[in-house]
Amino acid sequence: MTRNRLAVSAISIAAVISVGSATRFVVTRQTGQGVKASAAAATVHRPRVLGVRPCAHAVTGPEDVVLRGTIGGWIATHPATSVTIWRTDSTCPIDVGGANNTLALLPASNEKLLTTTAALMSLGPQYRFTTRLVVATSTSLARISHGTLAAPVTLIGSGDPVFATSAYSHSYLGANGDTLNALASRARHPLGVAGPTLTRIVGSLRVNGTVFDSRSVSPGWTAADIGSIQPLSGAASNEDFAGDSQGSVVSSPVLATAQRLRAALHGARISTVGAVGAGPLPSHPTTIAAVTSPTISSIARIMNVPSDDFIAEQLLKALGASAHAPGTSAAGAAVVRRDLAALLGVIRPGSRVSDGSGLSRGDRESSLSLAWLILDAQRNLAWGGPLLASLPTAGQGTLRTRLHGLAGRVHAKTGTLNDVSSLTGTIRASDGKTYTFSILCNGLKSAQIQAAHNFQDAIVQRLAHGVAG
Repeated sequence: MTRNRLAVSAISIAAVISVGSATRFVVTRQTGQGVKASAAAATVHRPRVLGVRPCAHAVTGPEDVVLRGTIGGWIATHPATSVTIWRTDSTCPIDVGGANNTLALLPASNEKLLTTTAALMSLGPQYRFTTRLVVATSTSLARISHGTLAAPVTLIGSGDPVFATSAYSHSYLGANGDTLNALASRARHPLGVAGPTLTRIVGSLRVNGTVFDSRSVSPGWTAADIGSIQPLSGAASNEDFAGDSQGSVVSSPVLATAQRLRAALHGARISTVGAVGAGPLPSHPTTIAAVTSPTISSIARIMNVPSDDFIAEQLLKALGASAHAPGTSAAGAAVVRRDLAALLGVIRPGSRVSDGSGLSRGDRESSLSLAWLILDAQRNLAWGGPLLASLPTAGQGTLRTRLHGLAGRVHAKTGTLNDVSSLTGTIRASDGKTYTFSILCNGLKSAQIQAAHNFQDAIVQRLAHGVAG
């Protein structure tokens, strides 16, 4: 799991995908329920896949001697490896190489492919999280006198994984979507521009994050994992890092967001008098101001290019909340299993979804499962287009030093733990053919990670320059 984080643009790129005559699925859109806070429910559009694949299995193609030698030589000394390589611009995928393709292994950050897919399918590519600033009743707003609101104000967290200050968002998340500072600025005119201007709040500033449960870590993580990621929260801000940079983490996400809210209000020329901290959800809230996140499609790219573990785990809890609030990691994992098994048939014997990021030692996937997922993405562009567009190409994010010369032709998700290296994606060959590949390597020593990268890159480079089949 690569821990490096990059400031990336969240503008979706167009994935270069060639599927030939292979499309056999009908895609429609259906209205469903989104992430629910007890105060409000969001309506989302969920892409649905109808029908079955034209082929239940890959067909055998001509064997490529170079691929066979590369894979065989690696597996001779690294048996805990699963490889699937298909040509995928035909009706049925053509198997041009692989080994142990049903062997379920630790996927590391390749697990984010499943999390991203479930978010795109269950919430919808255009879904946006909404964070609101509210007072308890509408009569509170009617009592604004000389710019002063004499009532507590509550920020209702939505589980938005990229809710942040303007400074943090600009540095790490890309300048798209609303920010905490925009929320504070909009509070200046709670009744619209024709109403009074709010300049002072006399009452406590509260933050409510009960859209998620109170667990700040995934139940599947070890003590080492817990030390490598920020605490999870339904009212997170700045990815729960302290300050506006990625250094130390906050001890109380809700309190940190409350303090950031106060600072943002002061920056918007709204003074505050009262305590800051956690607070209950008002029974009849009236909205003062609201902001929305980037779309799920954009969030997927913000997450997958640098492989951001925090965003993945927040999305998993958001999926849990879409089924039943408060959102939990376990409920989110159940949504992932449900969607991918029922709609795609990707979840296979041996597959286990324990978390959203791939940090958990309980996750298990095979290269065959991940290859089917990537193939289905190419053939169901309503959700698959955003999934593939969220993956880095050569020279970007976690591929910034890999696969030289293939920028724009390869789109792939990496995954790295101390003993794991994985790579799954698509490549357009120089002759126009399209290949889908998934390569999972387990049981490595730390010093062997680079060798695993070299093995994976050699396969992709071979595919890029043409193979038999």
